[in-house]
Amino acid sequence: MSTIYRPDAMNGKSQAKLTTISEKRFEQRQALWKQTAQKRELADQLLLKLTKDDKEIEKLMKAAHNTSVFISKNGVNPREPKEPNDHPPRPAQGPTIIQLNAPWGLVWTWSSAPNDPPLAMAQNLNDPELGQVGAMGLNLRTDRGRSVESGSMAVGAWFQPPRSGLMTVSANPTITYGYGNSAFLRSSHTHAWMGFFIQEWTLDGTFVKNDVDQQINLWDLTTDHDFVGDRTFPLTASIPVVSDHNYAIWVWAGGDAESNALSYGSLNVNLSNISIGII
Repeated sequence: MSTIYRPDAMNGKSQAKLTTISEKRFEQRQALWKQTAQKRELADQLLLKLTKDDKEIEKLMKAAHNTSVFISKNGVNPREPKEPNDHPPRPAQGPTIIQLNAPWGLVWTWSSAPNDPPLAMAQNLNDPELGQVGAMGLNLRTDRGRSVESGSMAVGAWFQPPRSGLMTVSANPTITYGYGNSAFLRSSHTHAWMGFFIQEWTLDGTFVKNDVDQQINLWDLTTDHDFVGDRTFPLTASIPVVSDHNYAIWVWAGGDAESNALSYGSLNVNLSNISIGII
């Protein structure tokens, strides 16, 4: 089943809900970061005193930092891994099984620094190897003039159930990632997540509620380490639905990084289809 499109006004309303949520959560993180600034400054001063005039420690710190910088810039290939040929795991069997496919009618991004450069991207691609796919990317790093960065992105589709019942949605997005910290005893944090976000609307475009607000951790790191990898990340969610409502079914992902040194996170997501079961 192809992705179902709705008028631009409906798309804009759905996107605005995601933007409001993302802005509010970023403001909360930024406020907490400012509140703890004095503690971080104290830790930085203690570190400077402990390592002052120690050439060996300075050498090791520089080498480790250079490694983190290299991995942060080169550790993620946005073209890998390839989308698996098999379909997502089917939800609980019932009389109605439907599949929504890319290209996606709903595409959205939000960045705490929108154009400097954009921290998040999402688009439909007709890839020679992957076929039609929704491609999302996140690139956060705190060594370019900002100690706090955040971004999120999503692709999805509108869906009106053919009948009322229990709807189970599932997807098998593939991800590549690289993340880490290089702060040397100073406060640092990098975090990313992914999940379903499902909104419920009346047929005339009135918002009802957010049925699913899912944020499953991909990573959450506060120590000085670096990681790269790729994997498939299965997602599933279930909600009761009614046939006379529309549902905006998004797969969204995002993250944040906070450090006075270097915290970074890079994430690339490919999504070809979403499977829907109704019982």
